[in-house]
Amino acid sequence: MAMAAKASAMKQRGIHVIDMSWGEPEFDTPTLVRERAKQALDEGDTHYTASAGLESLRKAIAAKLWEDNGLQYDWNTEILVTPGAKQAIYYALYAIIDSGDEVLTFEPGWLSYNDLIRMNGGVPVSVPGRKETNFLPDPVAIRERISPRTKAIVVNSPVNPTGAVWPQDLLDAVATTTRHHDLLVIADEIYDGVLYDDARHVSIASLQDMRNRTILINGFSKGAAMTGWRLGYAAAPKEILQGMLKVHQQIATCAGSFVQTAAVEAITKRKSVKEDLLPRYRRCRDMIVAGINSTRRFHCAPPQGAFYLMMNIEKLGVNAEAAACLLLEEARIATVPGTAYGISGEGHVRLSYAISETDLTVAIERLRAL
Repeated sequence: MAMAAKASAMKQRGIHVIDMSWGEPEFDTPTLVRERAKQALDEGDTHYTASAGLESLRKAIAAKLWEDNGLQYDWNTEILVTPGAKQAIYYALYAIIDSGDEVLTFEPGWLSYNDLIRMNGGVPVSVPGRKETNFLPDPVAIRERISPRTKAIVVNSPVNPTGAVWPQDLLDAVATTTRHHDLLVIADEIYDGVLYDDARHVSIASLQDMRNRTILINGFSKGAAMTGWRLGYAAAPKEILQGMLKVHQQIATCAGSFVQTAAVEAITKRKSVKEDLLPRYRRCRDMIVAGINSTRRFHCAPPQGAFYLMMNIEKLGVNAEAAACLLLEEARIATVPGTAYGISGEGHVRLSYAISETDLTVAIERLRAL
């Protein structure tokens, strides 16, 4: 947060800072979604919905999960619409863990997982990633961190902050470990619609005997560029989902009505939304990877999904925190130290490249000048 405050202060002084620290696409929500929201407002769609979500949206989510992931869920008892995917993760943790339960997370990994686990009385246990494999974990390291107190494993693919996509063999290994130790999985699949080249997303819930062990989390912020709309969802076995619903009813009542109506448009026409957004993400990815790898002091692995990468800064001769400061002060580029996502992120900073191509071009020029 100190880095973000510093970048904000520089901007207020009129300094042109290229902000690559936010986990948000710079692009606006596609027109067809915005127009549907306007129409819903004009039609008076401003009232409470069922706490679990609009029937039409839950049915659309169930159809998406079947068509895209081969997963069959009862829209009425196994799907919950929430004000953002982060809230769905909170509900999941609240519903399944007791004080002192351990939950495995992977690093570098999204920093909110550990905090959300602690907020619910759990104990996060980090599994380190290997930079040689773009920080994918070793199945042996996963098994070594299982204890009698382990309750669940959080799987995020495509990964924030690395852009890696978990391959089938790694998912199979985690599924085997999960079944052997009778664990649950929270599968954060928020970036499943942002994939490049031949990368393929496989939901761990679709593997043998995993559907009833998995709480699947997704939403509209990333794949549909709807960050400010705050809308996510969870799909889970009825018993778990109903526990999550009880928490949701007391904390939020329901997600925004007209936002849900617009989301029906986003999910039923997701092919059009993807055709609008994915080429922009891909162009930005190709630009920044080629640019970084043309510099003297930085390099990176090409991400397979999401819109982040971990840039290696070891040639600067300083740690990740100092490197982020240097990039901000000397190149006027805001990044996040890799260590914000766990000690495995040392030697790197995270960049979000879902910004304008103009800013990307300037950022690459500034990196080359260092």
